Amino acid sequence: MTLTKHKVNFVILDSLRGLAALYVCIAHARGLMWVGMKEYLIDHPFSTWQLSDYFLAAIMASTKLSAEFVIFFFVLSGFSIAHSLSGGSKYLDFIRKRGLRLYPTYLLGLVWAGIVLFIVRAYRPEYFTGELNESHILFERFQNSNNYFTIKEMVNNLIYNPNTKSIIAPYWSLVYEVIFYLLAPFFVLNLRWYGIISALLFVFGFFVPTEITVVNYFFNYNFYFCIGIFAYKYLDQVKNYASKMSNSVVIVSSIMAMIVMVVLESIKPNIKISMLISATLSVFLIANILQKDLRLRFMEKIGGYSYTLYATHFQTILLLILILDLSGVLNVDDMNNPFLWIIAVPITVVVAFLFYLVSERPVKNYLNRLRRS
Repeated sequence: MTLTKHKVNFVILDSLRGLAALYVCIAHARGLMWVGMKEYLIDHPFSTWQLSDYFLAAIMASTKLSAEFVIFFFVLSGFSIAHSLSGGSKYLDFIRKRGLRLYPTYLLGLVWAGIVLFIVRAYRPEYFTGELNESHILFERFQNSNNYFTIKEMVNNLIYNPNTKSIIAPYWSLVYEVIFYLLAPFFVLNLRWYGIISALLFVFGFFVPTEITVVNYFFNYNFYFCIGIFAYKYLDQVKNYASKMSNSVVIVSSIMAMIVMVVLESIKPNIKISMLISATLSVFLIANILQKDLRLRFMEKIGGYSYTLYATHFQTILLLILILDLSGVLNVDDMNNPFLWIIAVPITVVVAFLFYLVSERPVKNYLNRLRRS
């Protein structure tokens, strides 16, 4: 079973990358700058709820699917890499281009995290000591960043072994992306066996402890990359199914999938079934937007620098929290303002675009020149 190269407009697919990256920013902004449901119920017992409480609960529930939207990235990565490898790229050439594409922005994110930590420690050292609300994930991230500037942790960060409990928490997914890129050229040599083995490992993963990164990759996350590869392999077939669906069916089906994921996430965080629904939804949307040439221009623009946005947004949110704390706008002890987090979203998008101009865009332009030559 081999890969046939398809003609794909990846600019259209950028809208899905933009959607996923923007949602992750929203989820992290809400999670870092406002309380969760457990804390909210302490001050607002369910028996006292009014209409406004149900509205706020809906916001909390609908902004907690960050892991599910990372699965979007994994499926899209599998799809994109399948396209790249369908041309028969040599292994070292493929790895070199992937490294050039990813590492400068990754390094920028590490530097940005260091700058943010330096600033925060200068103005609010108590963030790192446990003097404040230790139960809030915000201060947990800072306390777990105390070793960020040690030689051991800096080396680990540089070789894609980051401390994902620190302020570079979102980098957990980048580790799995790198593992996939290193192995993908071998996977596509025999897609039939790759698909069978990936599915079996995923099923066994329901019963295997997956605390170790490499084990977790093979028994869990590899399957989502595999779905992306096979979505590319059978692109004509999935687009044919998509052609039979109206736009209203696409929208309603997507909303229903989101609702189911929210319910599952509320019952048990990071449940595999919810991740599978997300992966299925990813393929569903890929097929539909390609088949129907659906354009979401704003999301396409964000998708163009979604990697930079993903690599820098968490640090930007933390710096914004410091600024709001110093100005007296935000009370970091209780995080009781239900709407303040919203301002973080456009700020992270703008900051990421500025970083994109000096890191990711020059690299993309260089690689485009290589392809043309």
